[in-house]
Amino acid sequence: MRRFLASAWYPLLIALTLAGAATGAHAGLPTLDSGVSNTQLLDAFRIAGWAAGAVMGIVSFLLMGVLNLLRRMFRLRKIAVLHPIIVLVGVTPWLAWGWQLLFVEPRFTPFARLAIDVIGRPMFVGSAVASLLAIVLALVLLLPVKHS
Repeated sequence: MRRFLASAWYPLLIALTLAGAATGAHAGLPTLDSGVSNTQLLDAFRIAGWAAGAVMGIVSFLLMGVLNLLRRMFRLRKIAVLHPIIVLVGVTPWLAWGWQLLFVEPRFTPFARLAIDVIGRPMFVGSAVASLLAIVLALVLLLPVKHS
């Protein structure tokens, strides 16, 4: 498991989890009535909701790749706990932005309600699931190493 946490499969798994959970949340969560009557705008936001999960996954994976490249350039490969931290840094911006949209932003206009419901809720759910998976998998690093 420690080799998996140090490999490129770990950030890929978390990025795929982020994309899949956000897309699943968009498909599974009911869209609340936002008051927008423009069907073209509703269709555009529905398409954006489906694409948001994939975009978040790709951007997070690229961010994790750049941070891992910097980690290797500065010869910090031997620090095992740094790789899960980099993975969490790749997911945390979506979690913070989803939290901001969902719980802090005022829902004054119908457009804002639509954006928060279609983009913000799936973003928050997907990033929370990916963050929890990253933390659960990183708990293996707290276990003692068995040397033989």
